[in-house]
Amino acid sequence: MLAALHLACGQPPLSPGEEPLGTTGSSLTSTMTGSMSAYRTGATATRLQNGKVLIAGGYNSGNLQSSELYDPATGTFTPTGSMSAARSTHTATLLNDGRVLVIGGASTNTCELYDPTTGTWSATGAMNVRREHTATLLPNGKVLVVGGVDDWGSTFAQSVLYNPATGTWQSTQSTHFTAVSRRRHAAARLADGRVLITGGTNGSQTYYSDAWLYDPVSDSWSQTGNTSIASALFTSLTLLPSGKVLMITWSTAKLYDPATGTWSDTQAPFSPREFHHVMVSPLGHAILFGGRSNDTPVGSVERYVASSGTWEVIGMLQRVRDFSAAALVGTDKILVAGGSGIWGNLYDAELLQDDGAACTAPNCGQEARYDSTLQAPKCGTVGNSCFSGVLVDGRGTVEFRWPNTLNRSCATESGDSYHVGLSIDSLKVYTADGTSFADGKTVTIEAKVWANSSAKLNLFKAADAANPSWQLITTLSPIGTTNTTQVFRTTYALPSGSLQAIRASLRYGTDTLPCTTYDYDDHDDLVFAVQSVPDTTPPATAITAPAAGATVSGSVTLSASASDARGVTKVEFYVGARLAGTDTSAPFSLSWNTLTDGNGSHTLTSKAYDAAGNVGTSSGVTVTVSNDLTPPSVSITAPTAGTTVSGTVSLQASASDDRGVVRVELYQGTTLIGTDTAAPYSLSWNSRTVANGIRSLTAKAYDAAGNVGTSAAVTVLVDNDVTSPTVSITSPTSGATVAGTVTITATASDDRGVQKVDFYRGSTLLGTDTSAPYGIDWNTLQGGNGTYSLTATVSDLAGNVGTATLSVTVNNPGGASYDPVLKAPKCGATGARCDSGALLSGRANLGPETNAPNTLQGSCADGTTGSYHGDESLDQIAIYTLDGTPFAPGKTVQIDVTVWAYTAGGSDKLDLYYASDATNPVWTYLTTLTPTATGSRVLSATYVLPSGTLQAVRGNFRYGGSAGTCTTGSYDDRDDLVFAVQ
Repeated sequence: MLAALHLACGQPPLSPGEEPLGTTGSSLTSTMTGSMSAYRTGATATRLQNGKVLIAGGYNSGNLQSSELYDPATGTFTPTGSMSAARSTHTATLLNDGRVLVIGGASTNTCELYDPTTGTWSATGAMNVRREHTATLLPNGKVLVVGGVDDWGSTFAQSVLYNPATGTWQSTQSTHFTAVSRRRHAAARLADGRVLITGGTNGSQTYYSDAWLYDPVSDSWSQTGNTSIASALFTSLTLLPSGKVLMITWSTAKLYDPATGTWSDTQAPFSPREFHHVMVSPLGHAILFGGRSNDTPVGSVERYVASSGTWEVIGMLQRVRDFSAAALVGTDKILVAGGSGIWGNLYDAELLQDDGAACTAPNCGQEARYDSTLQAPKCGTVGNSCFSGVLVDGRGTVEFRWPNTLNRSCATESGDSYHVGLSIDSLKVYTADGTSFADGKTVTIEAKVWANSSAKLNLFKAADAANPSWQLITTLSPIGTTNTTQVFRTTYALPSGSLQAIRASLRYGTDTLPCTTYDYDDHDDLVFAVQSVPDTTPPATAITAPAAGATVSGSVTLSASASDARGVTKVEFYVGARLAGTDTSAPFSLSWNTLTDGNGSHTLTSKAYDAAGNVGTSSGVTVTVSNDLTPPSVSITAPTAGTTVSGTVSLQASASDDRGVVRVELYQGTTLIGTDTAAPYSLSWNSRTVANGIRSLTAKAYDAAGNVGTSAAVTVLVDNDVTSPTVSITSPTSGATVAGTVTITATASDDRGVQKVDFYRGSTLLGTDTSAPYGIDWNTLQGGNGTYSLTATVSDLAGNVGTATLSVTVNNPGGASYDPVLKAPKCGATGARCDSGALLSGRANLGPETNAPNTLQGSCADGTTGSYHGDESLDQIAIYTLDGTPFAPGKTVQIDVTVWAYTAGGSDKLDLYYASDATNPVWTYLTTLTPTATGSRVLSATYVLPSGTLQAVRGNFRYGGSAGTCTTGSYDDRDDLVFAVQ
C-alpha cells in the first residue's frame, strides 16, 4: 500500500545526481521526555513486562553502576537498585520470567539479574566473556551468547547457553565456533526460533562475510549462504514482519530469506552510519536512527519500506546522539535515552513515533530530492509545486545533508540539538491556480520556521540556480518571546529561467544578506524547474475606488484590481492623460491629491502590466473634484482700535467660512499669542509680556481644506505700570533694642497708588496695612529674644513691589539659666516669659547643648546617633502669656519649641507635656505636633497654667515610635524648661 501511495504522489523519475527520498506524508513525531539522573553513553534499555523501561549502567567519566526506570505513564525517570559492578557496552536480555540478565561490559565479565518486583540485583553464574558478544533469548527461555572478548582480551571462540532456572552456563554444539572465533558480529532470532549470526572479526584484521544458523531444538550450527560483505563494526540484523532479516552495514543493506537461506541486495540507507539502532515500530516499519558517521553523530531518522525495498527520511532526532539506549515503549513509541552528542554525553531522552502516513494528493505535490551536484533539495521536472519535505528540517548536523545551500555556499553552525536556536524546517513554492511553473507566473512561498520575535526571515529568489544571483523578495517578522513553529507566506512573479531557486535566511542580526554569519542563523535553498511559455495575454484591470459619479476632494485613495495568469508586475493610475503614479504589488492603490488637477469632472483609468510587457487598460471612471479654495473671513472684535490696555486683556475675534472654520490664531505682531478651535473665538493676553507702546493685533482663520484668512490689523496702546513703589521703616530704628509690644511704622509712595504694606519678622508675616499712615503692633514675646530682621513690603495696584529692611534686638525679661539642682534650664523669678535661649541647642554630645540631657534630675537621656543639624534635635523652648502679664494659675500661655526636623509630615513628632511641680514632676500630656518642612521649624501650642509655684514643660522630639515622656529612639531628644508661677 505504501508503494502505491508513493506512486500516487506523482514522484518523477530520478535525474543524474538526485537521491530519492520519501513523500511529504512520511513523517515522524519526536518529543522530549524526562531526563535521567546521570549522563549515560553505552547504557542498555530493556522494556519490562510491566511496561516500564530499565536503563542500566553506561559511561560518563567512568563506567556506572546505577540504574533507573522510565515510566511511560508519567514520562519520568526514577532510580532503582544499583548493579554490583560498573559496566558499559554490555548486553541486557529480558527473560521469560520478567527478570533481566546483564552480561559483561567494558570493565567486567560478571553477570547479574535484575528483579523488577523488588528493584534489586543479584549475581548469577559467571562466564569468560567480557564484551562485544551477542546475547539472544531462545524460545525455550535460555539465552544464547556467542563470541566476544574474554578476560585476557582474546576473541571468544565458543557459544554458550545460560539457563535461568539453574543460573548456570553450558556449552552448545561446537562444530563451527571452536574453529572460528569472532567478536563485533550481529545476531537475530528468526520467526521459527533459530538464531542467525553474521559478520564480525577475529580481532586480527580478519573480517567475516559468512552466515550461520543455530537450531536450539537440535543444538546445532549450520552455515547459511554468504553476505559477500566482510564487516566487523557496522552490522545490524533486524527481523522484519515478513520473516525476512534486514542487514545494515556502514553503507550497504542486504535481505536474508530464511525460506531459501539466501541473501539479496536492497537499497542502502541515505546516511552511512555505525553504532546505530534499528527497531521495528508497532506499525511494522524498520526505523533506523542514531549512530555516527566519521565520528559525528547523525540526526536523521529513516524508515525502510519493505514493499518497495526503499528508504524514506521521515524526520530528525531532537538531539543527535550515538551510543544511546533505545527500547519500544507503550503501543506506538520508541524511547531513545542518553548517548553521546556533538558537545558531550547526554542525559535527556526523547520519544519517537512512526506516524506511518503516506502522501495523498493534493497535499503532497512534487517533493524535492537532494541533488548531490547542486548540493540542495531540487524538483527536477516542471510542476505546480515543489516541497522540501524533511530535507531542511532542523539546523546544522541535525539537518539532512546540511547546509542545503547551493554548492554549500552558505554554511550553518553545526549543532546536535533539534529546535534549539533558530531553524528553517521546510520550504514550499506553488502556483495559486494549480497550473505549472512558468516565467511570469505568480507563485507562493511557504516557509515553516522555528523562531521568535528577535529573529527576521529574509526570502530571496534566483533566476539561475546553477549560477545564482540572489534578489530580496521580502523580510518577514516572527512573533512571540519564545521560539515556536510558525508558517509564513509571500508571493512573487517567477522570472525567466529554466532552473530557479529560492533561499530562506533566518537570522538574529540586522543584515538582509543572502548569507549571514551569526551563530544561530539558518539558511536553506529549494531548486525547481520552470518552463518558458510565450505570454501574449494582457492582464485584466479595473478601477475599484472611488466609485463612478463620486464627488471627491483633498487626498483620495485610488484602488484598482489587476490579474494575470502569470502575474502582474505593476499597475499605473491615470487622471485623464496624466500619469498619477504606479504601484508594483497588490493590493494596487495610490494616494491622489485632487488639488493637482483642479475642480471639475475627471476620468480615472488604470493600466496593468505583466512580465512579458503586455498591457491591459481599464474602463474609465468619471468623478467630480470639488475642493474648497475659498479662505475664511476673520476680524478682531475686541479690543477695539486705539484702546489703551494693560495687564491681562481679553482678545476676541469673529470668523466664518462656507464650509466651516477649524481654528483661529491670534497674533501680536508676528508672535503667536494662542489658538482657539471653537466659537466664540477668544483668549487672554498678558500685555505685560511686551513693552509699553503701540502694538498690532491680527487674527488668522483656517478651514478644513487648509485655506487661511487674515484679519485687518487692530492697533492698541499698551500702558502697563512698570515702576515699583518705595517704602521705608520709620520705627523702630535700625539696631534698636525692643521689648513687649512694639509699633512698627512705615512710609510708602507710588506714582499710581499704593495698594498695601506687609510687615515681616524674618519670613513670618506680622500684619498688613492698606492705608496711610502704615503700621502694626508687634508682640515681641512671640518668638523669643534675639536679633531679628524686620521687612516692610509695599505693593502697588499693578503688583509691583518695593521693600525696606532693618535689624532690631528683642530683649524681653525671662531668659533661663541652668539649675544644677534640678539639672534643667530655669527661670527663678516670676515673669510673663521664660526662654531657654541657646542652652538646649543640639542633642547629647551632638552640637553645642551644655549640661545634656537637660531633663529634670537627668531622668531621660538623649539618643546619640546622627549629626548636629543633620538629624533630629530639640534646640529651644520658650513659654509666655498671651496677654503679657506675669505667669499665674489659670493664665493661658503659649509654648514655642524650635526643632531641627529630618522629615516633613512624616516620622518626626514633637510630644509636649507639662507638670505643676517641677521638683516632683507628674507629666500631663498636652499634644503631639508634626513638622511640615525639614530644617529649623517652630512648633507651638497653648494651655492653661495649673496651680503650682514652680512648674515645668517637657518637649519629647522623636523619630518614629509612639508618644511618651521619655522614648528610647537613637535619634530622640528630650528637654525640660522650669519657670516660677505666682
